[in-house]
Amino acid sequence: MIIKKLVVGVTCILFILGFSISSSADEIDLQAVDLATDVVSILQREVDESNDSWQREINYCINYRENVPNGVLGCYSQAITYMGYHKVTLRTSAQYFLLNSTECYTDIVSGIRMIGDRYCIALGSYYTDRIGTKVDLVFENGVILKCILGDQKADEHTNLTHQFHLSDGSVAEFIVDYAYFSGHPEQWSYLIGGKSRIRKVVIIPSNL
Repeated sequence: MIIKKLVVGVTCILFILGFSISSSADEIDLQAVDLATDVVSILQREVDESNDSWQREINYCINYRENVPNGVLGCYSQAITYMGYHKVTLRTSAQYFLLNSTECYTDIVSGIRMIGDRYCIALGSYYTDRIGTKVDLVFENGVILKCILGDQKADEHTNLTHQFHLSDGSVAEFIVDYAYFSGHPEQWSYLIGGKSRIRKVVIIPSNL
């Protein structure tokens, strides 16, 4: 979102200056320059605020307890699985509403559905059962991936504590769009720096 605002801001600045220059070949309108400077200041402030917010989120993740049972038999958190978002068919469900909302889109590089800068995933109910909850996945290699709960792993398909999937040991399941996803998880390996276990599933509070 910040990048989009920067692009729009730069376009506005070029338009302002271009209009000013074309209207006066010898002298740039100082009001236009002042306006362009104000636009730059506003955009820089938004970038700074975004960076501050992300740093607070990182600190929150660092201090969060480890809650992925990697030492438990059957848990294989490095197995990042996937499901097509079209599999969610109940139109009255929160999952369907989120995954098909105007705010949700497909990242054409990874093929994963996204809300803002967060990747849509499914988790077991141990972590949260509230669709739309902001979640960060903290990997053993240090990567922190911003996510959002887009679907729920069924309790009958997870272990007794509902932390990982019984059939493959996975903790997180990415929600993809097969129009852009190749069917090979390597397509998004750049997001998590290769194959790494998940150490923490961090629930991000709304006021952070």
